[in-house]
Amino acid sequence: MKVINYLWIVLYLCSMQASLAAGGCIKGDCKEGQGTFSYADDSVYVGQWKGNKRDGMGILTRPKGSKYEGHWKDDQFDGHGTYIYPDGSTYVGQWKNSRKNGEGRYTSASGFEYAGQWKNGRLVGQGILTTPDGNKFAGKFDTNGKLIGKYVPLAKNQPSKSNPTANKTFTNSNGMKFIYISPGSFVMGSPDDEKGRYDNETQHKVKLTQGFFLATTEVTQGQWAAVMGNNPSNFKECGDECPVDQISWDDVQLFIQRLNLLEGTKKYRLPTEAEWEYACRAGNNEAFASGGITELECNRDINLDAVAWFCGNSDNTTHRVAQKKPNALGLYDMHGNVSELCADWYAEYPSDQIINPQGSASGTYRTIRGGGWDAYARHCRSACRGALPPGERSHGVGFRLARTP
Repeated sequence: MKVINYLWIVLYLCSMQASLAAGGCIKGDCKEGQGTFSYADDSVYVGQWKGNKRDGMGILTRPKGSKYEGHWKDDQFDGHGTYIYPDGSTYVGQWKNSRKNGEGRYTSASGFEYAGQWKNGRLVGQGILTTPDGNKFAGKFDTNGKLIGKYVPLAKNQPSKSNPTANKTFTNSNGMKFIYISPGSFVMGSPDDEKGRYDNETQHKVKLTQGFFLATTEVTQGQWAAVMGNNPSNFKECGDECPVDQISWDDVQLFIQRLNLLEGTKKYRLPTEAEWEYACRAGNNEAFASGGITELECNRDINLDAVAWFCGNSDNTTHRVAQKKPNALGLYDMHGNVSELCADWYAEYPSDQIINPQGSASGTYRTIRGGGWDAYARHCRSACRGALPPGERSHGVGFRLARTP
C-alpha cells in the first residue's frame, strides 16, 4: 500500500501562508467570522476565521482537485477532517498541526485501505489493511511507520452484508472468536426456590427477535493491549491469555470505539443483560449452565467447579480463559474468572413478558454478570445480578464483546 507522506501537506501549507498576501477576501469576513478567501494559485478557502487565521470549520479546495474539509486551528488542520489528495486518495480522521494524529482511515486511489492509529503523520500500533479484492489483514507498525512482525489474514467467514451470520463462527482481527447466538425466548431471573437467589431476580419472559454474535471468552489482556496500547490489569503476571481486569464501563466504550474503527464497522458492542443471561443459560433453567447449586459460598460446588474459577478454586487470582468446560453453546467462563459488564443501566425487572429489553434509559450503575475469581458460588449463578458505577474500575471485573450481524 502506498502511503502519502505528510511532508507534502506541510510544505503546501507553508506555501499557502506565503501566498496569503497575494490573495484576497472575496466574500464575508476573513478576519473574524465566516469568509471566503481566494489565493493567487486559485485555491479557495471557505470557512471560519479568527485573528486573520483559519480557525474553526472550513473547506480548502485546490485547483488540481485536492481538498481538505474539517476543523482548523491557527491556520493548521486540527481536529477531525477529511483530506482528498491530488491522486484521489483520501484520509478521514484526526489531525493536529496539519499532521495525521489519532484514529484515522487512509484509502489509496488504487483501493487499498488502512484503518488504525496515526502519530505525526505516520502509522503506529495495531491496524487493519483491506486490499482492493476485499481481503483483510491485521498488523502493527512501529513509531517510524514501518511494519513490524507480519500480517495475519482475517478469517474468511467474517460476517458480511450478503452473509451476516456466515458459518456461525468467526475470528476477528484481534484473535477474538465469536459464535452466533440464534434468536429465541427464555425465562429470565430465578425461581423463588432457587438456592442463594436474591429479590432482584424476578422471573419474567423475554423474547429476543434478533440473533447476535458473542465472544467465546472474555477479552484478554493481550487483546486489550493490541487495541489500546496498554494493560491496566491488576493480574498482569497471569499473562496475555488471561482476562483483562481493572477496567471500567467507560473504558470499555473507548475500546469498542477503537475496535470498530480498526475494522471499519459499528457492530461491536457490549451484550445487553438479557442477551448475556440467554447465552449463559444456553437452554438450561438451573442455577448454572452446568446444573443446580449445592454450595452458597467458597466450598467446592461440583457443577460450578467444572465451568468456573471462583473463590473456592481460584487461589485468589484470575486464570487463562477457556480452561474450564464451555456451556452448551461453546461459551467459556460465563460463570467466574471475572464478572462481565453489560450494556444496560441497572434497574428492577418487569414482571410481564418483554421483547428485546435494553434496560433502563438512565441510571447510576451499569449491570455486571457472572461472578469472578473472588465471588461466592451464589454470585456466579446465571440469574445473579451485580452493578458498578460506569467510571469505577475493579480487579474483579472484565467484559465480553457482542457483535451485531
